[in-house]
Amino acid sequence: MKIIRPIAAATAAALTVLLGTAPLPTPAQAQPAQEQTSASAEEQGTNRAKEPGIEITSITPWLDDKGTLSITGHVRSGKKELKQPTLQVGMSSQILNSAEAVNGWARSPNPHRSLTSIAPDFKPETGDDPITASPLPETIKANTTARFSVTIPAAKLGLSAKDPLSAWGPRGIRAAVTTQAGAFEQPTTAYTTWYPEPKIDQTQLGVVIPATITRFGLDGKYVPQELEKAAAGGELSDLLDAMKKAPDAAIAVDPRLLLSISSTLEAHQNSEQTEATGGSDSGEAAPGEYRELEAFWSEFREELTKHDIIPLPYADADLRSVRAVGEAKLADLAQAASRQIAEAVPELEGSNRILRYAWPAAAGADSKTLNTLHSTGHDAVLLSEDQLPTSASHTANARAQLTIDDLGSNIPVLVTNRHLNQALGITAPPSSGDEGPADSKNSSTQAASAASPQSPRSAEDISRVIALTAAITAERPFDQRSILMNLPRHTAESDWAQLAAMPQDLPWLDPISLPQLEKTDKSDREAFQSAQTTTLPAPTMAPLPGLYKDIGVFDSLFADPGEARTADSRMLLTCASVGWKNQPKHLGECVASASQAAEGFGGRIGIERGSTVLLVTGESTTIPITVHNNSTRTAKLAVNLRPETAQLQAETSPTQTIGPGEHARFTVPVKGIANADVPSRVNLVAEDGTVIPTDEQMFVRVRADWENIGTAIVGSGLAIVFIVGLYFSVRRGRPKLPQSQLEAAVARAESQND
Repeated sequence: MKIIRPIAAATAAALTVLLGTAPLPTPAQAQPAQEQTSASAEEQGTNRAKEPGIEITSITPWLDDKGTLSITGHVRSGKKELKQPTLQVGMSSQILNSAEAVNGWARSPNPHRSLTSIAPDFKPETGDDPITASPLPETIKANTTARFSVTIPAAKLGLSAKDPLSAWGPRGIRAAVTTQAGAFEQPTTAYTTWYPEPKIDQTQLGVVIPATITRFGLDGKYVPQELEKAAAGGELSDLLDAMKKAPDAAIAVDPRLLLSISSTLEAHQNSEQTEATGGSDSGEAAPGEYRELEAFWSEFREELTKHDIIPLPYADADLRSVRAVGEAKLADLAQAASRQIAEAVPELEGSNRILRYAWPAAAGADSKTLNTLHSTGHDAVLLSEDQLPTSASHTANARAQLTIDDLGSNIPVLVTNRHLNQALGITAPPSSGDEGPADSKNSSTQAASAASPQSPRSAEDISRVIALTAAITAERPFDQRSILMNLPRHTAESDWAQLAAMPQDLPWLDPISLPQLEKTDKSDREAFQSAQTTTLPAPTMAPLPGLYKDIGVFDSLFADPGEARTADSRMLLTCASVGWKNQPKHLGECVASASQAAEGFGGRIGIERGSTVLLVTGESTTIPITVHNNSTRTAKLAVNLRPETAQLQAETSPTQTIGPGEHARFTVPVKGIANADVPSRVNLVAEDGTVIPTDEQMFVRVRADWENIGTAIVGSGLAIVFIVGLYFSVRRGRPKLPQSQLEAAVARAESQND
């Protein structure tokens, strides 16, 4: 059975950055020298793996005069064989003491000076502070990858420790390869920071860690089996690791994550039926068991109580994008769910850890959004620096204040640093060489089309973030600044622990919480630059209003329509997550999945197709119709027929309740009026009177009562025959007896008297 819809639906294992000389690794770890491997099928499927080039896979993030610079990487040969490849390692000639200088090195790694050259026949040095290396092989075959590593002591870097204040700061690293044929591809870049213990004021760095998973959900929640997998060394494990590495960080919590986990475990605990483990001694959880998820949930809840919490809308939905397509009610539903965080984690109740902060998508707020957030009682707003820029020549403090003209009041604001946002792929860099704030009108479009860092990020990406924090500190080493960084608003990744731990691990940084950040000095900011386009593209989001309306109508058939509407509306919100911002293809797939699911909602209430019904004219009776409830919710409804012609009258059946997986028989009162074959559509009627047409039809044949009519006709015919016979009998008169018969009869009578 299909519901006739009122509106058609549109279609690096990551390691912590250690103090001193520890390298900064990514998932591709250094391998023994001269090892060559062919690209795997999975690797060959990526553009990056197909293209020849050089990649640094780990680098020491910072070092002092007693440290060592360690670099590992690999060379992808491409379609041509490389003979006599020589690795050349260089360092920037100057300190990269500004964010612009750091970003400029990635575009053009010059000027630079050579640190070492490692040929295939490289021999380890002897004596003090030797340079060691695992060189490239003499020949790198076509379509293979060769790995290298090099270690350079601080004494061989040519950096001074005598004047720490003037010498310290981030340096660019350049790795290039030459062959017999000349230079091979473009050099690759990374960063390290020279830190010979200068006496400086640390930069205070606040961190926000989003706790969400960007994924479509049929009922608005996550699939339990996927949660178990994510907890077993997957995304949830990465999230928990990041939280533990950053005790001062604020956690932006998606209610969807909490409600999904708690409902999954509650349903599992309440289940009376347990599945057999199959006699396995492996210790793995049997299907339907959630050992890893239970362990994560216990640890996660405990860790949450140690952090400040920023409640996010349900599914971390971008409320402005939802409202822009005309669904304010859906946006309000998402916002209201943020109040359920304390319900899911009772330990947070009364802890004063839940902050009344609002966090619009980066570069995605407008004046109306701020008015709404302020009027709903938020104490502060997190904005990206793209929308609240500064005219200062140096990095400004995160704390600011914004005046809303419509309300005539000020809103406290914490501004996320735009250079860190760009390095993390959260917002796009300016399209031109100008390093000024991105144009607000185009910033959303630029961000959507920008190439995001690899997931997890490369060593260059992470070392760049670290170098930017050092450059910000080096700008004004005796003027402490307080800045804010947030991790990308999507599913956690394996490098998050490294990034979140920076305030603890880097000596020029000092961790700070968001409430403490609110007490720092305010910065002067330019006028608010209202976003002109939505974070999520409106054409892709356009089907949501129709889906929301249709779902609301259908869900009126359930015994608790409010609960049903909430769950199904949350399914739509999973396609409005901020995390889809740089994933337009996957966003489109999510909306298509939601449309397909909404189209199939009619199958939850199934009508058993009946045969043609014969009905006698003038007779009142009932027609039975069987309804199946194929959903997981209790339905409460009635059934009626809508005849297409007036020869049949139909009413509505009594209301019945149908449990999940059950069926019920409804009796619809009808009355035949005149002879006709009457097609009639079956309608479902909700308890509130909402009529939901279906595509199921029933033919009712209304006919006169031929049996009674036939009896009457036969009886009338016999009566006519009798009357006609009687008439002719009377007309002929009484018949006379012959004389002979009369005389014989008289004689017999006389003889009997004698």
